[in-house]
Amino acid sequence: MKAVEKAVAIRQRFTLLILELARNSAKTGDPLVPPLEYEFPNQRFEDVKDEFMLGDSILVAQRDKRGTSRQWVLPKGTWIGDDGKTLNGGATYTLEVPLDRIPCFRLKR
Repeated sequence: MKAVEKAVAIRQRFTLLILELARNSAKTGDPLVPPLEYEFPNQRFEDVKDEFMLGDSILVAQRDKRGTSRQWVLPKGTWIGDDGKTLNGGATYTLEVPLDRIPCFRLKR
């Protein structure tokens, strides 16, 4: 139950952004949660199906398989994780992801 409560809290943190993105999507036809290839073309993300963007600077990479870790790729740039760690993009990472965490990374501009 704690994992569900934490997931709801994470969603609430992004509610205003999600609503803004929905309004923009309705106006422009841009996807609400675009895949990485959409935001970062020509970086070989066309096969990445389990990561998506919220806007142009927040990457979400939920854990969708059993286990406590997952591997994902970050586009070029400097990214700050929801855990406060800074990671260099253009690389693949394997990080511990407990059930109650939905990893998010913010592109440092």
